[in-house]
Amino acid sequence: MNLALNWLGLVLCFLAGVASAVATYCLRMSHLQAALSDNPSLTRLMYLGAAVASYGIGFVLYALALRRLPISFAYPFMTACTIILVALVGVFFLQEPIGILKLCGFALMLSGVFLLAL
Repeated sequence: MNLALNWLGLVLCFLAGVASAVATYCLRMSHLQAALSDNPSLTRLMYLGAAVASYGIGFVLYALALRRLPISFAYPFMTACTIILVALVGVFFLQEPIGILKLCGFALMLSGVFLLAL
């Protein structure tokens, strides 16, 4: 596969991963809002709505990416992007720890996606 000719597919696939990571963050924030009160709040429902919308946007972007990329590359690429982005959101916005094992995991995922592209 010539990735240089499929740059739009790569961008669409990456954006689908971003949308999935945003949805995951919104779900987490919704859960945190629920823990703060006994009854559902408007803020919690807004986070849930944003999560559903983000998943929907990601679905459309991924479907468009599949027009340009083989599924054997697109899915691992999108999944790796999502996993890494979710971990970074956890570190920077939710103060979750990051260690050498997570960093090694990122490197292994990216290496695997690169090998699939060959």
